[in-house]
Amino acid sequence: MKMKLGKQEMQMLAYLQMRKCQTVKTGELTDPLQLSREQERELFRRMARGGLIARVRPGFYLVPERLPLGGS
Repeated sequence: MKMKLGKQEMQMLAYLQMRKCQTVKTGELTDPLQLSREQERELFRRMARGGLIARVRPGFYLVPERLPLGGS
């Protein structure tokens, strides 16, 4: 699992946890986080590779309710 989160990762998790969302689709974060499609796609890719979110199918991801303390 990824140990350090970047600015976009923190913003994404904070936004989704605030909204109590456990699933997210591509395209849902471009407006609230002010990301381009390419930035959003790269963000999902990095987070899935880091084990922070799980890809269910292309464009659909599961997000944990909250991360464990310390990120592990």
